[in-house]
Amino acid sequence: MACIDPSGNATTGILRRQTNKASFSDNDDIKFTSKGGEDAWPTSRYLNMWVSALSSSLLGYAQFPWDYNSKPNTDGVVIGTTAFGRVGNVVAPYHQGRTATHEIGHWLALIHISGDDNGACSGTDNCNDTPNQGGQNGACPPFPRVSCSNGPNGDMFMNYMDYTDDPCMNTFTTDQRIRMRSVFSSGGVRESIVNTAFSIAPQSAAICGSGTVRVSNIICLSPINWTILSGNATITGGQGTNAVTVQTTGNGTFRISASTAGYIDEKDIFHGAPPYGVITPYLNYCLGGSDWELGLQASSPDPTVTEYLWSRDGVSVGGGSTYATYEFPPSCMIIGLKAGNACGFSPEGTQQFCPPCPYRMAIGPNPAKGQLIVSFDKVFLLKHKTDKNNIVFRLIKIGNLEVVRQWSFKSIQPTYSLQLNNIKQGVYTLEMVIGKERESRQVIVVE
Repeated sequence: MACIDPSGNATTGILRRQTNKASFSDNDDIKFTSKGGEDAWPTSRYLNMWVSALSSSLLGYAQFPWDYNSKPNTDGVVIGTTAFGRVGNVVAPYHQGRTATHEIGHWLALIHISGDDNGACSGTDNCNDTPNQGGQNGACPPFPRVSCSNGPNGDMFMNYMDYTDDPCMNTFTTDQRIRMRSVFSSGGVRESIVNTAFSIAPQSAAICGSGTVRVSNIICLSPINWTILSGNATITGGQGTNAVTVQTTGNGTFRISASTAGYIDEKDIFHGAPPYGVITPYLNYCLGGSDWELGLQASSPDPTVTEYLWSRDGVSVGGGSTYATYEFPPSCMIIGLKAGNACGFSPEGTQQFCPPCPYRMAIGPNPAKGQLIVSFDKVFLLKHKTDKNNIVFRLIKIGNLEVVRQWSFKSIQPTYSLQLNNIKQGVYTLEMVIGKERESRQVIVVE
């Protein structure tokens, strides 16, 4: 039972709501306050169970885990008052709590033992250790109850996922157990239910010398034993409770453990100024005709980081942002990053970034007719903006290497228009020469 509600307050885990509805059906109205029922507590943390009078002889129903992503607000189990628990309004033969056992089985990915094939003997419940069964059994059949040629033992009518009376149900199989537990495994739909049942709360603030670590458990267990497993920290108060005070020295992490009644959780807690940030490129542009830019993202393993400070070639370029974008110079640059929290800033971490690809000459259209446009990216323009050499283009016939036309320009510019009048149709090499640099592209000329 939950002892902490979604707001962190103590609770019995039971809410009682008066409604003007005489009964509910399986249309999920019971799961919404606006429809006379009660809104669910966060279904990623709690198994919600609604109990009320149900119509049409309905004992209960459940939502399967594979419906969680599309219907998270209705996840849980509904049980009728006459079939819930073992005392109060329960009515035989559904008076031993087996309806809840059955419906929670559905909530944990089990389907009916018959495979719900309407007695066709072709369905499956995806568990190899349950016999093939034709339809659901009711009441308490005599043993054996044979169907689908499953003799000599016949149907497993004592399984919780059949429809027999409560006194006749007593079994889950090994494969059913494995299937149920799989929803709580890593990557399972209900993994978060286990992770939040007893866990050390995620760190939200920096510990600067002294601070508090707590558990965010929703199950009622005590006392809680706390242990510092490693790092420069000491527990100074709160042992046995759900929150302890720790005293730390220096900057870094300490690992702390909380345990109670067989449950245990461990976490690394950051204290002091954070470690320096991690710089990760997330984009760059270096295609011909476009700017050369580098986009960087800052991150840190320390969740208490609130600010980043950037520098370029040793000069501060501002702070606060997780992202930074730089235009590439013709040569490499040094990017620096500091991470900060309430305790201060980390040392600066630096990383060298160089233009990710050589400058490019782009040509088009290709094939070309009458005119060819040549363009250069920004790095080329920056590199040669003060160059005194002419930029020369030569159109060379592939095969005999004859230079069929040559163009020469004194100024460096982003684009050049090369006229191809009277150039015969064929395949050529366009060569660019400036000083000792050469770049070439193949071009097809059409008449």
